[in-house]
Amino acid sequence: MTSKRKGKTYRTSRLRWKQFTDLHTRLLEDQEYLLYSLVFLGVAFALRISDLLSIKWSDVIGEDGKPVKMLAVKESKTGKIRKIKVSKEARDVLMLSYKHTNPTGFKEYLFSKKFNEPLNISFVNRSLKRVFKKYKIRYSGNVSSHLFRKTFGYRVWEKKGKTIEALVFLQAVFGHADIETTKRYLGIEEEEILGVYDDLFD
Repeated sequence: MTSKRKGKTYRTSRLRWKQFTDLHTRLLEDQEYLLYSLVFLGVAFALRISDLLSIKWSDVIGEDGKPVKMLAVKESKTGKIRKIKVSKEARDVLMLSYKHTNPTGFKEYLFSKKFNEPLNISFVNRSLKRVFKKYKIRYSGNVSSHLFRKTFGYRVWEKKGKTIEALVFLQAVFGHADIETTKRYLGIEEEEILGVYDDLFD
């Protein structure tokens, strides 16, 4: 994703997986529970940030007081219902977040600093820039919440052997019109082209 300001183009990239794991580990160690859960679940759910911030506790915690194994979110952009399987790791993060947030009711937003008000996107982006600077994370591009979906997508592509089948799957997850859009979205073409210089003398 690119954005323009004052004639310059800014691109949001992905985090490398070790950067992602290091980031959420550091956030947990520093007891930044809100940002910790936001970063982890932002990647785990791969939702657009507006949809991620709209989630309420009633969406993720069942009547038995345990995290749900399947999450259904109505996407604001498409109006479609997106079903997400909630991994064990994501359920663990939800329980930790629930313990430290201690919401007074399930109708409260999952990511909130004020009663019954979700975080806004500008706050999320400022918070990400703050911790990237604090932890000296090397990152090329514009630091924004959009890196959650790109980190998810690239990780899936790598885990599935960088295959066409992986791109077909991601195309469906992201709702892209075609695979070429998905490749551009993840920056795969540029990544692979630049990689030939490293591979030359292997």
